[in-house]
Amino acid sequence: MIRRPAARFASAIADSGEAIVRAVRDFVRGDLPLGGQRVFGLEDAALVRLQLGPAVPTATRALLDHWSDALLHGRLVPETEYTGPEWSVDHAGAVA
Repeated sequence: MIRRPAARFASAIADSGEAIVRAVRDFVRGDLPLGGQRVFGLEDAALVRLQLGPAVPTATRALLDHWSDALLHGRLVPETEYTGPEWSVDHAGAVA
């Protein structure tokens, strides 16, 4: 087990169950686009969101809201490809 008591920031929640419910609903309606994909992101908080811990300060929450809004509205476009080394617990400085 890795313990980092100071790291009590947030959990990223991606609700794949809701996406499945929506796919079934679309199928029943005859609206399911076959042979393609549908992308869900920050624009739908029911599917993708950060859940912040109670210890996260108000200023940090505001900063995260700012960056989330920038992502949502295309003012911030993150890289989607990573060519660096793979992450490993052996190299993370973890405390067992």
